[in-house]
Amino acid sequence: MASSLADGRVLVTGGGSLDAPFSETYDPATEQWTTGENLIVGRRGHTATLLADGRVLVAGGFVCCPGNGQVFTDTGQRTGLH
Repeated sequence: MASSLADGRVLVTGGGSLDAPFSETYDPATEQWTTGENLIVGRRGHTATLLADGRVLVAGGFVCCPGNGQVFTDTGQRTGLH
């Protein structure tokens, strides 16, 4: 999930693989990627909402594999600026 930040950077959270709990920030001015904090729970199909304080709220999505495949979660996490 990609979220545009107020300063023009783009925060990318989660991934196509459920075991990839990463976040990265892309800066188009420098064309550089920076590794950010990991999500507490790897997920995909989640939402990412930019909050007024500049953090991003990541919520919901599918998490991996409690025996019968992926399941939907109602957990959320705020990520800091990177």
